[in-house]
Amino acid sequence: MPREHIAELIKADDWLPGIREYHFTLEDIDSEDSKRSEAGYMQRKILRPNVYHASVTHMCTEDEMSAVCSAVKAGETVDLNVLCPPLGNPHADITAYVSKLDCQLVLHKDQNGDEQSWWQINYTLVEV
Repeated sequence: MPREHIAELIKADDWLPGIREYHFTLEDIDSEDSKRSEAGYMQRKILRPNVYHASVTHMCTEDEMSAVCSAVKAGETVDLNVLCPPLGNPHADITAYVSKLDCQLVLHKDQNGDEQSWWQINYTLVEV
């Protein structure tokens, strides 16, 4: 299946509605030997530098919600191409897992069915 653009921030195999918010951080993973000396100096042994973490928010209709929830299942890994200029030019290919999936009903459709329900879906991606 060809890669589709998700608001040009994250590219994946599954189509997802546009991203409302996107926030990423790069964090080092230190060994358990990393610590402060008695003099207060930090002694670090970095196991992996620049590990990608991201928080993503979609605003979508009830119909689009199933597409998001089937594409990003908590605990599963996904192959992505993400906007992260410090890692790539400007996108980087990563494998990440979805560590948290949170769905919030923002606007409930009216009783006549004239309005659609809107959902805010948040999830956290952590590079494997």
